[in-house]
Amino acid sequence: MAKTVAVGPRAWVAPFRGVGFESVQVEEPEDLLKALLAIAGQRDVSLVLVSEVLAGKAPAAIEEFRKRSRAVICALPTHEGATGTGYEETRRLVESSLGIDLLGGA
Repeated sequence: MAKTVAVGPRAWVAPFRGVGFESVQVEEPEDLLKALLAIAGQRDVSLVLVSEVLAGKAPAAIEEFRKRSRAVICALPTHEGATGTGYEETRRLVESSLGIDLLGGA
């Protein structure tokens, strides 16, 4: 069965555990790559949700995960608000997949 994993600070991942997601607590951006590489080795993971704050501070970790895993990885805003990282990443992926900017980047 496919799994979904939430990665981020403890306060951010706790609600995801409550609805059955697995969670990996990561407080610092420099720890994100190690956590994502461990998840990339799990073939039953199909979706990884990462806090937008961590993803914005460690974009290389997100790219490395994409190279090593077929799972979808998505940055979501935290209680601190949206930084735009998730939107920009989604816009970039849509543009590279379709060849046009459907989401209208600035």
